[in-house]
Amino acid sequence: MKTTARKLMSFAVIGLAAGTLAACETGLGDYQDAPPYSQSRTATHDGMVKPAEPMPEPAPMPVCPPVPECPACADTSSLEGRIATLEAELAACREASTRVRDAMQTELKK
Repeated sequence: MKTTARKLMSFAVIGLAAGTLAACETGLGDYQDAPPYSQSRTATHDGMVKPAEPMPEPAPMPVCPPVPECPACADTSSLEGRIATLEAELAACREASTRVRDAMQTELKK
């Protein structure tokens, strides 16, 4: 039983090898001059490279007129005061977190 399976396997391998070699003889392995490959090359057959075409000029950018500000948007004094308050609170939080970090590092070193 085992010898029959081995014989069938060896015949299959030999048949596969013969099929691949036969494909090379029939021209299926010719990829240098086949139509899809010869058209995709950039150089011509006389060895000359085609010159590049110049790039087209970019379209001019449109110029938009400036938009006038509304009177409500022009007054930012209330926002500036709020920004200053928030920046002061942020600085205090950073200082507090630095103190906590330093205290934790000191405790971990003990």
